[in-house]
Amino acid sequence: MAVHDLALGEERVGPDEPAQIDELVGLLVSAVAKKGELKRGQHEKHHGLVSAKFVVDAAIPTHLKAGVFAAPATFDALIRFSNGGKRDDREADAHGMAIKLLNVSGRKLLDGHVDETTQDFVLTDHETFFTHDLGEFAAFARLSNAAKAGALGKAMFLSKMAIWHRAMLSRARAFVSHKPTSPLSTHYWSATPYRLGGEAVKYMAVSPEGGQAEGDGVRGENGLGEALKTRLAEREARFDFGVHVQTDPRAHPVEDETVNWSRNGAPFVKLATIVIPRQTVDPEARLAERIAFSPWHSLDAHRPLGAINRARGAIYTAMLALRHKSLGVSPVGTSEPPADLLRQSSAA
Repeated sequence: MAVHDLALGEERVGPDEPAQIDELVGLLVSAVAKKGELKRGQHEKHHGLVSAKFVVDAAIPTHLKAGVFAAPATFDALIRFSNGGKRDDREADAHGMAIKLLNVSGRKLLDGHVDETTQDFVLTDHETFFTHDLGEFAAFARLSNAAKAGALGKAMFLSKMAIWHRAMLSRARAFVSHKPTSPLSTHYWSATPYRLGGEAVKYMAVSPEGGQAEGDGVRGENGLGEALKTRLAEREARFDFGVHVQTDPRAHPVEDETVNWSRNGAPFVKLATIVIPRQTVDPEARLAERIAFSPWHSLDAHRPLGAINRARGAIYTAMLALRHKSLGVSPVGTSEPPADLLRQSSAA
């Protein structure tokens, strides 16, 4: 059965998937281990970890009332804004918005953390992922590992991608092409699909300031962190949080994350408002390095869907184990946030 022949919300696990995921984990862990000091495999540079309120709407359609959206509620939250891979904020890149809701009751999916009380939503500033499937993902990882061997390796990577994976190269370039002027002035998407009750959805955080021309981005190497700090010292920021809902399994496939659901007519439904109050942002906050996020640190009502998400579960677990060993402490977030952080969040 082809991925475009699946029913609404249906997944397909291929016979080679376990071996492909094992290969991916090995490739990505190897790439990170070569860096020496182990931090994150992706989104290593943060712009700030901020406290927020996640306010669930009262008027949500019945078919989307599930998990944290089952009833009106306000959750304390932590949000980490980050670059995808670049250290210099002036360079084009992907950018992350990772949201952690606090005091969320219910059994979680992540092995070893089922009794914890946080729920993660992991978003990026590009609407689609850049690989069709795990085969493409592994090919990209193999070639990009070789690219880390200096200028010659990078040249070989680009030439091989251009010859054998031209479409994927174009998608990858688009994925890391963004130059926002502030972490608060762009939209973010989950890129990959999730369960929401009986529906399949993709998440989106909508900035009222997003969709504007990016211009030349920021002027300084740490310009995005400075923009975040300056803005939140002056006034609050908000995002509308919602979902694009799958209505056609061919136009909105679960097993092909390169397809743009919204462009293919998936309706957007607002579910919550994110309120980031005025606060002092510490760009050197140690917790912003230690805090961990995973799409699988989740209630079953928000279960990740699709092969890319299934691979991410194994990849994130392996990366966390490496970070744990390197840092000498457990990364915060798949363990409970410390009491001082909860007090900080409540006071904000």
